[in-house]
Amino acid sequence: MSVRLRWPALRRSFTKFLLSYIVLLLGAVVAEMVVFSLLIRDERDAIVHDRLEALQASVTQLDERLRELEDIVAIISDDRVNPNIASLLRRTDPATRSDYFEYINTINRLPDYKLTNSTIAHYFIHLRRSRFILSPGVGSGREREFYESHLRYPGLTVESWIEDLYEHFHVRTYWPAQDLEGVVGATKYVTLLRSIPIDSFVGYTGTVIFLIDERQILSSLDTVAGFGDGGVAYILDRDGT
Repeated sequence: MSVRLRWPALRRSFTKFLLSYIVLLLGAVVAEMVVFSLLIRDERDAIVHDRLEALQASVTQLDERLRELEDIVAIISDDRVNPNIASLLRRTDPATRSDYFEYINTINRLPDYKLTNSTIAHYFIHLRRSRFILSPGVGSGREREFYESHLRYPGLTVESWIEDLYEHFHVRTYWPAQDLEGVVGATKYVTLLRSIPIDSFVGYTGTVIFLIDERQILSSLDTVAGFGDGGVAYILDRDGT
């Protein structure tokens, strides 16, 4: 009689033990899942934070190099630093053959700013009044001939290009990266336009045109892991346009 009473009691004890073990096991599994999720989240947040910091550092460096172009524009249009350019900017008559020596002398004096700012692939100075383009390496000439020979934008006629130079005062105006016909180098170029003098919104006398090698911009973003796999970069002004 006593033996028969033990087995039900033993089964109840074993059942309680088994249920307790299952509860503890499930609790341990749930705790491990929670801890693992937290670790994954922290690791992900750390990776995102590191990449954002690297991206911000690259953007800051790139922005500083682009801001240096503003200083170069100021130097180009400074009467004291470049009196020859300043003189040609004030010319009101179209360039003629008799002016050949003066233009050649000025072109030969144009510095190669690529040595101080590697973002510059080429730069040109458009003389608004004499309708002439100065360039230290690619070539120089009257605006229409220059565009046709050295600086053709896809889908942009020479008339539209000239109109844009004459009708708009440019303050760090960027054109997107494009393949330009006639420009040396098999790459795309971002165009930056800046009217000069930089403080003259009315009666400006020229425009400095910078061509920025797209690869220079992309290389500055290579420090951000994974950016090359589908990453997109935009140049925006303070208004977000």
